[in-house]
Amino acid sequence: MNKRITLAVVASIVALSVTGCASSPAPSNSAPAPAPVYSYDPPVYEPPAQSAEDIFYSVIEPRFPTVPRSTAVNLGKAICNALDSGASITDVGQVAANNGISYSDAGYLVGASIASFCPEYEDDARALLGN
Repeated sequence: MNKRITLAVVASIVALSVTGCASSPAPSNSAPAPAPVYSYDPPVYEPPAQSAEDIFYSVIEPRFPTVPRSTAVNLGKAICNALDSGASITDVGQVAANNGISYSDAGYLVGASIASFCPEYEDDARALLGN
């Protein structure tokens, strides 16, 4: 009887070990796969492109609301043409003032023209403002 019990125990151990090995996964030597990384690149806002004429008129229009856009743009470019021809900023402003524009408005118009159409004269305008 002792032999029978021993045989039954051995058979049970073998059965359990075979069943246990079959149902358990084989040990792995590799590390678990990393979790996926998701990234989101938000869209970059790019404002609509505006021409120098659009910017100039948006600055001029509130101060001179009755002047049509084409007239204002042509005047701004004419101011830069006068500066290119050798006229000083003071001379150009004086011509505007002689044609019924206040000195303040003339300076505003010349400054906006320089900033929009001929920025090469900005240093001259700043020097004039410093005096």
